[in-house]
Parts: sequence; structure tokens; C-alpha cells
Amino acid sequence: MARGMNILGIPLRYDPNMKTIAESRGLWPFKAVYLGPQLPCFPPREQQAFLLHEAGHCMLFHLEKRIANLWRLVWPPAFFRYLRMQELQADRFVAHCGYGEDLARGFERIIPTQSVFHPPISERVARLRQA
Repeated sequence: MARGMNILGIPLRYDPNMKTIAESRGLWPFKAVYLGPQLPCFPPREQQAFLLHEAGHCMLFHLEKRIANLWRLVWPPAFFRYLRMQELQADRFVAHCGYGEDLARGFERIIPTQSVFHPPISERVARLRQA
């Protein structure tokens, strides 16, 4: 990846050891979107959709809000519900950028796994297609 590349002003970094497609890391002003080795397996518009999803987390200050909401861990289901809501917000950010269908197609290529941190893929795809 070329030095200085970014998505909506957020630096892109490559991590060859990542198990995920992409993820956002860092607190303001030290945020970056990290790319995993799986990203090139997707068509260009789906790649862009995944990057926009992570940029959405950064631009919506999700990590900072998670830290401010750690009190919700007194009842973990509330905290996990909060995390899932943030995932859906980042999906809507992608849809507002015009890449909702691309993100839905990208999600359909992923083998679904159960996670307390993320809504089910089927729910995310349905919401993206309704937007």
C-alpha cells in the first residue's frame, strides 16, 4: 500500500496478521483504519464499503463513546447491545455514502459467525437493503 493513503482523511495501515477484513483503531487524533490480508479478496466497491464502515466508526467517535460507556459493563447485555447499535450506525454511514448494497454483498461473502459484539449478518444485510 502506498504511503499516505487514507479514507476520508483517516490514515490506512496494513496489518498482515489481522484475522478481520478491516478495523478501526485509535483515539482522536490518532485514529487509523487497518487493513487485513483478506481485503483484496473482495471486488473494489466492496473493499471501499468495508473501508467506509471503519471510517464511519472513526468519524462517529465510536471508540471514544465506548470508553465513556464502560459503565454499561455492570450489566454486560446492555454494553453488548450498545456495541451492536454502533455497528448498525457504521453500516448506515456506508449506505449514506452510496455503498450500502456493496456492503451487503460483501457481508454475504463472509461466513457468518455468532458474536455478542456484532448483529447477525442476515440482519445487517436486510437493514442495508431497506435503506
